[in-house]
Amino acid sequence: MLENVTWTQFFIGVGVMLLVYYLFVFFKYFNQHRLLVSGTVTNDASKREDSNDALAEETIAAAEELSDRIAESIAYAADTKMRKDELLQRLRAEISDFPTLDTPAFREGIKNVILSETDRNGSVTLSEREVNELWG
Repeated sequence: MLENVTWTQFFIGVGVMLLVYYLFVFFKYFNQHRLLVSGTVTNDASKREDSNDALAEETIAAAEELSDRIAESIAYAADTKMRKDELLQRLRAEISDFPTLDTPAFREGIKNVILSETDRNGSVTLSEREVNELWG
C-alpha cells in the first residue's frame, strides 16, 4: 500500500496535516490575542488591567481629595483657634469618609500630610501616636 505513495505525495500529506494542526492551535489559543491587537475585541486580562487602572486612579484621586480636606480642616482649626480634641474629632470624621484609603501606604502618606500641615500652621501640635489613633 505504501509502495504506491511517492515521497512528494508523502511530504504534501504531512504538510497538509501540519497546516491543519497549527491552524487548529492558532484558532484555539491565539485568536483572542489576534483580535485584541486589531482593537476589535478585548479579552479578560485587558479588562482587568483597565479596571485596575481605573481603580488606582480613583484611589489616588480620593487620596488627593482627602489631603485637600485635611489641609482645609487644619487651616480652619488654626483660624478659629480650635482645641486639639475638636481637631482630632474633625480629622477622624474626614478620614472615615474614605474607607478605601485604610491601607498602610495611604495611612503613612495621610499621616505625613497631617503632621506637615499642623507644623506649617502652628496652631495645634499633634504627635505621631495621636495621628495613628485617628484610624481607631
